[in-house]
Amino acid sequence: MEIHCRVKALRKALKLSQGKFGAALGVSRDVINNVENARVELSDLLCKAMCAEYNTSEEWLKTGGGEMFVISESDAKAAVMQQLSDVYQLDDIDKRWLDIVLSLPPGERGQLKALALRLAEAAANLSDDMEAGEEIVADAQAAHDAAFAEWNKGLTEEEEVALVRKRHADAKRGAGASTTYANHGRDATLKSSAN
Repeated sequence: MEIHCRVKALRKALKLSQGKFGAALGVSRDVINNVENARVELSDLLCKAMCAEYNTSEEWLKTGGGEMFVISESDAKAAVMQQLSDVYQLDDIDKRWLDIVLSLPPGERGQLKALALRLAEAAANLSDDMEAGEEIVADAQAAHDAAFAEWNKGLTEEEEVALVRKRHADAKRGAGASTTYANHGRDATLKSSAN
């Protein structure tokens, strides 16, 4: 493809008429028409003006090598961020976080990664500890319930109903299992005096 064909391809890619294309460059429609039809050569000055105005690669315009448009670093970053956002449903805070992290010098980014890994490990350990704690509480509750059931075996039906009501009232007040243990002595006294 010759240079005059690339000028026309550029104008068509921008969806501009010859008049509008030339006006932005400070030349008439006729000048653009003459360049596109190879009646005149594209001057260096007009070539540089096209590249500056339309963000076009000078290499592409003169030789056909490379891409038609020059992608600025900020445009490239915006395109990558948009792709990430689409794939991972990122919100504005996610995008800002990524921008901050990726803007850090490599050494600081490495320190941040090390810190993030330590935090993730600590969170995983905390989760494991919480699960273990829940198991300990469940085991303790089961042991308590078994001991209480064993202790209750000798109660009369009336004593058992009174004890269940008391435990229920204690639980409503938020006193919990520790109050039940504390009350065993009093209940035991009631039990022994009832016999």
